[in-house]
Amino acid sequence: ALRAPGVKYALILDRDQMVRADTSMTHVGTRYPALSGGSYLQERQGFKVYRAIDAAGNGLLDLQVPIMALADTPIRIGEIHLGLSEALIQQNIQDMRLHLLGLTLLALILGGIGAAILAGMMVGPITALVEGVRAIGGGNLEQHINLKRNDELGVLTDAFNDMAVSLRDKEFIKSTFERYMSKPLAEQILQQRDKLQLGGEVREVTVLFSDIRRFTSLAEQLPPEQVVEMLNHYFTRMIDVVTSHEGMVDKLMGDSVMALFGAPISLGDDPLRAIRCALKMQKAGIRFNHEQEAKGLPALPMGIGINTGSVVAGNIGSSTKMEYTVIGDEVNIAARMQGIAQPGEVLISENTYRMVEDAIHVT
Repeated sequence: ALRAPGVKYALILDRDQMVRADTSMTHVGTRYPALSGGSYLQERQGFKVYRAIDAAGNGLLDLQVPIMALADTPIRIGEIHLGLSEALIQQNIQDMRLHLLGLTLLALILGGIGAAILAGMMVGPITALVEGVRAIGGGNLEQHINLKRNDELGVLTDAFNDMAVSLRDKEFIKSTFERYMSKPLAEQILQQRDKLQLGGEVREVTVLFSDIRRFTSLAEQLPPEQVVEMLNHYFTRMIDVVTSHEGMVDKLMGDSVMALFGAPISLGDDPLRAIRCALKMQKAGIRFNHEQEAKGLPALPMGIGINTGSVVAGNIGSSTKMEYTVIGDEVNIAARMQGIAQPGEVLISENTYRMVEDAIHVT
C-alpha cells in the first residue's frame, strides 16, 4: 500500500481493535489508539472517512473499511485502516482544476475560432451587400455580388442582383427618354408622371417642323453611307438644340425634324422657347454648313415652320407598338409653313405671333 502515492499507512484490526498487520511492525499486537483531534466526514454502511491532523500538522484522511465474515449472517471480524495525505488529494484536485481550466480555455479558443469563421461567412456577404447598396445609392448601378448560397443570405443576394439589374434597365430607359428631350424636362415628366394621361387629350402645343432644302437631289449625288453619316451629324446638332430649349423631339422623318413644346408637359412659355429654338437651329445650321463646305461636302440649308394651337396629344398605336405624338389641323399648318419657308427662314403662324408679339421682332 505504501507504494501508492499519498498513502501514509495501512493496517488491519481484529474485532477487538487489536493490530494484526501494519506497515510498522512495532504496532502489531497492540491496541489501535482511537483517533482524536478530528471528525468524521462521511459514514455509510460501515465505511467511514475520518479527518485528522498528523504530528507535522498536515491534514490526514483515515479510511475505515469493515471486514465481514461470509456466513448466513455476515459477522464483522475486523476492519482496515488506510491513511491518505490530504495534501496529495488537494494537489490532485488542484491539478484537476487546472486541467479543467485548460480544457475550458481551449474550448473558448476553439469556439472563438469557430465563431470567427462563422462570422466571416455571415459578415462577408452582409458587408458586400451593404457596400453594394451604398454604391447604388451613390449612382453606380453596375453592381453584382457573386455569392452562391442556399440560405437566406443567398436569397437576399439574388434579390439584390435582380434589383441592380432592374435599376440599370430603368436608368437605361430614363437615359433613352432624355435623348428625346432635355434632361430637366425628362425629370419633370418623371416627377409628374401622375399627370400624364394614357390615350389622347386636347392640349395647346407649339409644333416645330424643320426640313433640309433640296436634300433629295443632294442625296442622289452621294454614296448612301456618306448620306447617312452626314444626316447623323446634322441631326445630332439639331436635337441638341431642341433638348437645350426643353423641347421634345417627336420624330425624325427622312431629313425633317418634328419637335413639340408644351407636350407632354407645358412649361408656360412654350411658343417663345420654340422660336428661340428655331433661331438657334438656324445658327447651328450655318456653322454646320461651314464645316460641310470646308470638307468639300454640300451645304444643308433648312427651313423651319412653327404653329401653336389645340391638338390631340397622346399615345397612338396598338397594344404592342405605340408612340407619343400629336395630331390635328394645327400640326398640318406647322408642316405646311415649313414647306414654304425659304432656306434660312423661320416662319411662325398668327396664333404663335399673338402669344409672343411683345418679346420678338418679326418681318
